[in-house]
Amino acid sequence: MKRAACFFALLVLTAGSWADVPQTMDLSQGWKFRPEPAGPMPAWQSAWVADTDWAVLEAGRCWEEQGFADTDGFAWYRKEMNVPAEWAGRSVWLILGAVNDAFSLYCNAQPVNTFGDNSQNSVANIPSLANLQPFLKPGRKNVLALRVCDWGGSGGIWQPPCLLTVDKAVIDRFPLLFCQRAPDTNRIEAVLNLTPLGRNWDRCRVEFSLAEAATDRILRRTLHTLSDDPGVLCESFTQPAKVRCRLTARLFSPNNAVLLERSRAVEPQADPAATEPGFKVLNNLVTELLRRPLSPGPALTAPFHNPRDGWIFFALPGLSESVKAEVNQRVPLKWRLNPMDRTPEAMLYLPKGMHTLRLSGLESGELVVRAVPEIVFSQYPSTPHLEPFGPYDWEFLTRHVLSQVNTIVTGDVPDHLAEWQAEGRKWLVHASLPGLGEKIPPPADQVYNTWASNPGVTQPEFGGIIVDEFMLTSSELYQPWTEAMVRLHQHPGFAGKRFYAYCNDLFQNPYLPAFNFSQSLLLHKGRFALERYLPLPATEAEARMQFDKEFRHAVLVGGHQLPGLKEHLVIVLGYMSDPPEMLDRLPQINYKTFIDMQLHFLATDPAMSGLFGIQEYLSSYADEEVLRWAHRLLRHYCIEGKRTRFTSEPYLLPHIKNPDFLDGLEGWQAEPAESGAIRPGKLEAFSWLQGRYPRIAQGDQGMLFKRSGRGANRLRQRLQALQPGHWYSVKLISADVRHLEVKQKLGLAVELDRVRLDSTRSFHFVFPSNYAHTFGPYHAGHPAWINYQRIVFQALEPSAELTISDWRGDTPGGLEGQEILFNFIEVKPYYREDCH
Repeated sequence: MKRAACFFALLVLTAGSWADVPQTMDLSQGWKFRPEPAGPMPAWQSAWVADTDWAVLEAGRCWEEQGFADTDGFAWYRKEMNVPAEWAGRSVWLILGAVNDAFSLYCNAQPVNTFGDNSQNSVANIPSLANLQPFLKPGRKNVLALRVCDWGGSGGIWQPPCLLTVDKAVIDRFPLLFCQRAPDTNRIEAVLNLTPLGRNWDRCRVEFSLAEAATDRILRRTLHTLSDDPGVLCESFTQPAKVRCRLTARLFSPNNAVLLERSRAVEPQADPAATEPGFKVLNNLVTELLRRPLSPGPALTAPFHNPRDGWIFFALPGLSESVKAEVNQRVPLKWRLNPMDRTPEAMLYLPKGMHTLRLSGLESGELVVRAVPEIVFSQYPSTPHLEPFGPYDWEFLTRHVLSQVNTIVTGDVPDHLAEWQAEGRKWLVHASLPGLGEKIPPPADQVYNTWASNPGVTQPEFGGIIVDEFMLTSSELYQPWTEAMVRLHQHPGFAGKRFYAYCNDLFQNPYLPAFNFSQSLLLHKGRFALERYLPLPATEAEARMQFDKEFRHAVLVGGHQLPGLKEHLVIVLGYMSDPPEMLDRLPQINYKTFIDMQLHFLATDPAMSGLFGIQEYLSSYADEEVLRWAHRLLRHYCIEGKRTRFTSEPYLLPHIKNPDFLDGLEGWQAEPAESGAIRPGKLEAFSWLQGRYPRIAQGDQGMLFKRSGRGANRLRQRLQALQPGHWYSVKLISADVRHLEVKQKLGLAVELDRVRLDSTRSFHFVFPSNYAHTFGPYHAGHPAWINYQRIVFQALEPSAELTISDWRGDTPGGLEGQEILFNFIEVKPYYREDCH
């Protein structure tokens, strides 16, 4: 009996001691910090580094706020910690809210992984996670070290949390495995995002398995061998009808140790709703609610069901605008003629439920009713930064944009306000975010008064405001912003209106100061205008990796953290195609094809099903061709509901070799006026001053002409793979490398033989560098001046010779000795509606 009592007491003591062991350690405080000096990388990951004289910083705040305002590039964090002995044998996870911009992680001097890189892939807006079990020494002192690379701006371990944990509930707040179902099928797709876990997974393996939940019987198992930087992995399965399953993903090291295991329940496919037999899902964005032939007659009433609060598209193919239409016996439809085929069309925002459409004065034709997303144009009025592309006035929009959208962003009270509102379409007014970029937060009253006095609130003609922009920043700023937003929804003038927030990834991390704001915005039925300005990648494979990370994973994680998010989410794409800020930064790649790929992904990937809206940003940064192209794509995917790609144009442009002179003169025939007058050149930050975004080294190099009095310097190349009768454009960017501060046309001639030129679309324009693209002496008040030239032509033969010269005919184009650096010789198909 005594032995039993002693054994029971031991159990109680053991249970008590386990209860006292912490499951999570907050590592926010006490990080040693030092910027890395120039020269070879120091071995500061070692446990024996003397760091007593290092600065002490807090994680969760950028280092600029803690005494290192002028530090960019590399810097080190170090922290000693005692890990409980009871954690031995358990998975121990380090969770960092966000590190700006990239870092290498070490534990007890051993490399764990790298996250992001030094120039292209940032982890500044996403959590980073690492399983430290193989590296830790529980019960003893351990040392963590991070070598952080800051590209510029804020740097360091700048967002919370900073945790070491064995608590599954904490770990599960950062999901990595998702399951998405293809619409109306029993096909499911497993999505495993390895990006938060780092880049170095060479020779590791991922196993996906699908099992019956009740019996654990494996239905299918697949294995993937990884290389470095695998990003997002997907695997497709067929789920048996009416069977609840479990999806599991395991990550194995090269020696078969389990580094990660995640599982998700998979419910059976729901039966189609019996009340909605006439629905036809065309793609993720469009559902056809009604399609029927019409015959001549006095009137017709057509009931239809709207499956959600949202926009409804009406069209009368084959009929004229003389047909009268009314919704629910009280809302007349005002037709807008599709400029391509003169079909009467209308769009109206309607609540979920049954509605009736009454038509009178019928002719022979057809009625089409579809549920479509919110399609936003931003913004009117606007003037392109390269003025010859414009004007983007109401006449231009009527021809190319307005039939493809149902919402317009404006900056104040525009003309045509009543006309657009009478069609049942919507205006939003752009609003600023007080305190953005400031160190001292504004009072909530100041924020509220700024928004409450905006025409989008005070005038009934507007549908709300869109606030620019909510980023990852401190709780001190989010407190007044959240308070003011909640108060605005109590404003009588805001009843029935919506608050839109331009934002980045506010909702991927529940520990962020922005997360409470996100929850409150969702509660008040506001809209998240998620900025996704994707820079043009060098390959289609890189593009697909971008879509996995920036679209699929962001939406899946956001939906996990904020259920119902997608129904309030507007994906804001960037069609900044030309200076002074351009995502179209690689002249060898077809930017129009890249835009098509983005919208096709949103329209067809199962994770994107149910999005509230789509927007392109910003018209003043788009050239007229890309602006027209993008809105034709919006009709293709967001109104017509197509699942096929709009264009067959290639991703890699085949017409010209070495267009950025990365390989010197390869592919080009040089005819210098004298020795040394044509040579490869380089200007630091030339790419950045042109407007390429984000900043890249490509574009700093180019070809340099030194103008001679003896004759012209000429550079020639024969363009290939042209289709006779098709239209193309040539672009060229140049600058006087010794006089960037001077606004001047440089006198470069761009000539083509045996083609038909379109002089109305061809021009030469001098523009100032972007106010935000500062470098050296160049800034908003003292810009660099850059030349932009565009030639539009129709091919007459499969090839044509391109000649670039610094003389115009027999006359020098400028002063003798002037040195002109040029690159970005982009040759691509040119979109004309009359040819499609």
